[in-house]
Amino acid sequence: MSAEQHNQDHQLVISKLPRTAVQALYHAVTGKTETLAQPFFGNVIIKDEDIENLLSVITEQIGHYHLVAEPTITIVVKDGNARATTYSSWPRYRELRISSKEITSEVLLKVEFVMTLPGTDTDQRCIINVGLDSALPIVCNPKFGLRLREDFVMFMRRSGGWNAVDVSIDFVDFLVAKNFMSHVEEWFKGLKPTAKPRMSGFLVESHETIRLIIMQAGRIGLACFLLFSVLFSNNALTLERVVMITALGMLLMAVIQVSQSKVATYLRTRILGNFIPGVILLTPVDHEKYDSIIRTLSSPGATLLAACGTVLTSMAINIASSYIYTYWTPTP
Repeated sequence: MSAEQHNQDHQLVISKLPRTAVQALYHAVTGKTETLAQPFFGNVIIKDEDIENLLSVITEQIGHYHLVAEPTITIVVKDGNARATTYSSWPRYRELRISSKEITSEVLLKVEFVMTLPGTDTDQRCIINVGLDSALPIVCNPKFGLRLREDFVMFMRRSGGWNAVDVSIDFVDFLVAKNFMSHVEEWFKGLKPTAKPRMSGFLVESHETIRLIIMQAGRIGLACFLLFSVLFSNNALTLERVVMITALGMLLMAVIQVSQSKVATYLRTRILGNFIPGVILLTPVDHEKYDSIIRTLSSPGATLLAACGTVLTSMAINIASSYIYTYWTPTP
């Protein structure tokens, strides 16, 4: 057998190797790891106990592997002013956490450990990064006006909610990373959603239609004024009277439209104010701000009735005005 043929018979075909073996070779040659990342969207509440449960789930899963060294945990807490405080472990966080007067903006968790996997000769390093994000600093900002809130809410509705959690895992073995990711996903599904009155989702989706209907209340009222003016006049109208009725109707429509714009803005504020994205509640300030938002939640049923009542009121005012006008100015 020639040397060339011998080399061909013993050639390593990478494509036929298991994925874990390929990853191990890649790590051995380059010293680098791969990354598995996944965002989680939802309007959820994350509290101290939820973070503690997440760390417990991760450390419990780490215990199933043969560790070279105990895992290290780093916790970084950021507030609305971008000030960050770092803690070396969860007990240290519980013991030394600072009761900031600012709203919690973000919590970053980093769990790092080294393990030995069966069938491998080298130690494997794994890093789990979990970013928890809160929308509370945004919705509590005085500059967060109605226009920004409307764009914000519509974007959140299209994306499926607030990007509350971002997970990235630097791994050598894909199955190990997938196992941790699935447990984080199960933890996320168990989080409590933010407060949301019934029918609020429907009103948020329909608020633009409701606004347009309200803004048309003036024209609907004008149509009622002209129609009933003709009916109350028994169709006995002169050109001069037609012009007068039309002018009065348009004047009344202008007055109603001015008031309707304010009503539409008020109703939009009520509807969009019932949408609360994901929040992190760690400090007394966080709880206080969230409770203040809860107290401002409005009844979707009352909002819908107010919208219908606005249009009906406009119609009633115009019908009554047409009757009064024809009563005090009888046809010759």
